[in-house]
Amino acid sequence: MNEQLKDEILLVCQRLAKKTTLTQRVLASSLSVSLGQVNALLRHLIKENWIESNYSLTAQAFKRIDSFKVKNAIILAAGYGSRLLPLTKDKPKGMVKVKGEPMVERIIKQLHEIGIQNVVLVTGHMHEKYHVLRDQYGAKILYTEDFSRMNNFSSLYCARNEINNSYIIPQDIYLTENVFRSYLARSGSFCPFMQEENKELRALVDKKKRIRRIVNEGKESYAVTGFSYISSNDAPVLKKALEEAYVDPKCINDEWENVLDRVLGEISYYLYPLQREFLYEFDSLAELQLYDESYKNYKIV
Repeated sequence: MNEQLKDEILLVCQRLAKKTTLTQRVLASSLSVSLGQVNALLRHLIKENWIESNYSLTAQAFKRIDSFKVKNAIILAAGYGSRLLPLTKDKPKGMVKVKGEPMVERIIKQLHEIGIQNVVLVTGHMHEKYHVLRDQYGAKILYTEDFSRMNNFSSLYCARNEINNSYIIPQDIYLTENVFRSYLARSGSFCPFMQEENKELRALVDKKKRIRRIVNEGKESYAVTGFSYISSNDAPVLKKALEEAYVDPKCINDEWENVLDRVLGEISYYLYPLQREFLYEFDSLAELQLYDESYKNYKIV
């Protein structure tokens, strides 16, 4: 079974497992395929004993998909957020509100909505401000002192033993739609397509949607925002790379995706395309002001 087909099957199974009303038209939109392709997929699922003729999951399907279930989410929330000053003068970046809701809290709620209860927060700057999320949502809090001297790969290094069918999520993304999935077939990055050129990380993707390189800038390509998934099969490779980077002085300024780039030849790492309007990343107060008018009178420091 090819990787694309696995993804399609798991998305259908996720919907059916939740007993969500599922029409062929909705399914076609979710998979970005035609109605004809959806019909062919459903016939395949019935033939291969994934679903019954009434589109309910078979007992065998539940057993098959268990190894693809997302086990946890790791939110990297250790950084200063200095470019969001003065909003981050008395709170960490992930606790800044967007449309009235703290960014990290929104992420946790969206994860809980699809059944991912195990959330790990890697904290550093003003770490005590995140304790309310532990108390309210049961999040596990990790603390790293390295945020003050290293880039964010050190935060994922801190949580390296937690990586096991895991989402990796930066603290500063805002998802307008809940795009999280309960089941995923393969490791990969969730990336919006960007026309304009800038110096943000970009993914170089082959015809099979496999990410071959992560580079430091580009245009008309997929932006790497740090929103990713690492399967249990690929976790040991990434863990080893993080441990090697941690003791290498040349890596002190690396983002964790730079570490990932060095091992892309050893793992199967794919693109999960996202509609651009589904994901916003707020690296500065100016970017936040464009999205949330409640901040329009704040002066950029």
